[in-house]
Amino acid sequence: LSENAYGFALEQQKIGDQKGLGHGGDIDAFTSTVAYFEEEDLSFAITCNGANFGKHDVAIAVLSEVLGKPYQLPNFELVELSSEELDQYLGTYETAELPMDMIISKEGNTLLLEVTGQTPSPLTAEGNHKFSIMKFGVKITFIPKEKRMHFEQQGMEFDFTLQESTKSAEPTKEDLDQYLG
Repeated sequence: LSENAYGFALEQQKIGDQKGLGHGGDIDAFTSTVAYFEEEDLSFAITCNGANFGKHDVAIAVLSEVLGKPYQLPNFELVELSSEELDQYLGTYETAELPMDMIISKEGNTLLLEVTGQTPSPLTAEGNHKFSIMKFGVKITFIPKEKRMHFEQQGMEFDFTLQESTKSAEPTKEDLDQYLG
């Protein structure tokens, strides 16, 4: 390979229950993936422009259709939850499996997911403690009674635990005034 080679890597692709080799990428509103499945002697490529639905879910649908396997189309019905109903999900979730936290906050009647170091993204409510970010292929299920969150994205799954709040109370004006002078 030349010194200027870029993006010549193949990685294991797990799409549904199929494993193959391929590569994918995302930039701006464009996404792509290409994969080869040796056992099925099958290759495919998907490119999307301006999609707000996860390419991994599209790849599962395409591969399932080609292989004659059943798959479930997503539910596009919106669920409205009150701000008070969303309060049970708020907080910082962590797992020993990843070096980042997931912070769940809200803006009005919308939950936001912020991964450490990234911009918050709105979660779409699907009902029964389930939320998603379709364009990233993110699926989240909260288990409030256990203070847990199950996170799925592109065939990977992780369980997060709600951290106990260690925030101290906001300082009062009197607390701050003692440092003036």
